[in-house]
Amino acid sequence: DPPAPAGVKPSRAAALRMRGGSSALNDAELYLESVGVPPGLPRLSVTYTSETGTVPVQGGTEEGDFDWSDFWLQRQPEVKWDETLGKCTLLMLDPDAPDRKGDGRGPGLLGPWLHWIVTEAQTRPEKGVTMVEYMGPAPPAGTHRYIFILFQQSDPDAEVAVPSRERRRWNFPEFLQANRGLVPVAMQYYHCAAN
Repeated sequence: DPPAPAGVKPSRAAALRMRGGSSALNDAELYLESVGVPPGLPRLSVTYTSETGTVPVQGGTEEGDFDWSDFWLQRQPEVKWDETLGKCTLLMLDPDAPDRKGDGRGPGLLGPWLHWIVTEAQTRPEKGVTMVEYMGPAPPAGTHRYIFILFQQSDPDAEVAVPSRERRRWNFPEFLQANRGLVPVAMQYYHCAAN
């Protein structure tokens, strides 16, 4: 895409390409790869319920971009996965708090911001143990990535360690180090812009 004329905002897809991402999951993968989560994971099924119906999350697409005025994002979404995965851990985080840093590989000054952790879950979060309650998006400025990652618990008898439940500057690498038996199996994300 050519650069947008002065005063004209480029489309989301064009903006992602300009900063090295794409309109697929690559924008979230920039951050995830930096902490050791491999790229190319299957898409996780995440669906919100709005006043007018269901809204499936379609990470990296124009349809997958929201803003803070979409109040239904404050309600816990429906997340589903295949029962053959057994026990799983679900995370949701925002690496861009309070604002995106550079190309997105590193977290913002207060990031990543922890939005949700559920462990011991089978097929959906409601069948697990909520370690940190769901918190909807609230970007103070700019556009943030809200990333869901599903981990299969390779040892179903091992307890998942959550070293910290502090939301701001949550230490994702420390969590991964403490839980080497967690295998990333799916992910999804969306952008949400401040009003």
